[in-house]
Amino acid sequence: AALAMIGTDQIIAIASPVLSLLYPGAMTLLALSFLKEKISNFTLRFAVVGALTGSLCTLLYDYGVPLNFVPHLPLNSSGLGWILFAVIFAIAGMIISKIKNNGQAGSK
Repeated sequence: AALAMIGTDQIIAIASPVLSLLYPGAMTLLALSFLKEKISNFTLRFAVVGALTGSLCTLLYDYGVPLNFVPHLPLNSSGLGWILFAVIFAIAGMIISKIKNNGQAGSK
């Protein structure tokens, strides 16, 4: 009932930042789900966190927070600046996963 009282413009004004924040994480999860057999769950989690971090940086920049690196991100002009974060975090997740697995294998 409360949503019926506010206008469509206000609903969009509230939903847009939330969707802008969550969309990259969801797209990363969807894209990497096709590679689930090839990558570790740890890598998948890191990539999603990276995408969410990148989208948060972009969102904060759009609202006036001085994150001057954001306009210089690759693909940022297309709204895909978060991809770099997702890739870097995924690589970090792969490295940490390998180290973690090697450490466990050595201790057995």
